[in-house]
Amino acid sequence: MNELTTETPTSNAIPINRPSRFVTMGISKVSEHEACVGALRPDGTWVRPETPTIVDVKAENSPFVYFRWARAVLGKSIENNPRPEDHHMLQPPFGEEKLSDAAQLSFLRKHQDRCAEAAFAGERSLGLIKATVQRVYHKQSTGGRSFLRVEFTDAAGESYDWIITEVRFPEEITPYLVNGEITPDFGQRLHTIFNSTETYFTIALTKPNNRFPGKFRGCHPVIIGIHTVPEYKPQLSASSVQS
Repeated sequence: MNELTTETPTSNAIPINRPSRFVTMGISKVSEHEACVGALRPDGTWVRPETPTIVDVKAENSPFVYFRWARAVLGKSIENNPRPEDHHMLQPPFGEEKLSDAAQLSFLRKHQDRCAEAAFAGERSLGLIKATVQRVYHKQSTGGRSFLRVEFTDAAGESYDWIITEVRFPEEITPYLVNGEITPDFGQRLHTIFNSTETYFTIALTKPNNRFPGKFRGCHPVIIGIHTVPEYKPQLSASSVQS
């Protein structure tokens, strides 16, 4: 089944102060200490459980694992100007069963949004889209920081160039960088890998900062999860051996 969802419900339907199940689909690095998790509930609504640390998401027994069910009691957000998906964890979450490899592709296809604009419709700030990758590269900002970015096209044919803030992908490609940069050869290898798979991005909006007027309500769009079928990590290692 490859049926696109058009309007995923907002997180307003999340029951407050009751156990809620979710599957982690994005893990973003906010700072050296703080992480941000984007997760899907069984009914397709998104949630950001507040607020795990980098240590929490990297722990060996972390409940925040891609394609693994977790459970926590969620309350109202304690953040200033919360987004619809923001909910405070009233107790530490615990992990449950993981989706099988066969079920993961069905899960991605079932919960994908039609395109980036549909993912961020209304007040939503989290979504899942299918992507065709043109280029993964590093770009230095005017402030001197180097950001990992990706040029891609969504299923509606719209092209974007967004920062990757996901924790996992930058760490996976680090062994293949030269002086911290993506070489032309490695860039081509990434392009080949992504275009030989079904690639999905978990996308998110930052809170408004009034520097990006336009279609995304003054928020900055970023990629907080990268999922491919087949999985890209083994292909990185295999490509390295073949090279």
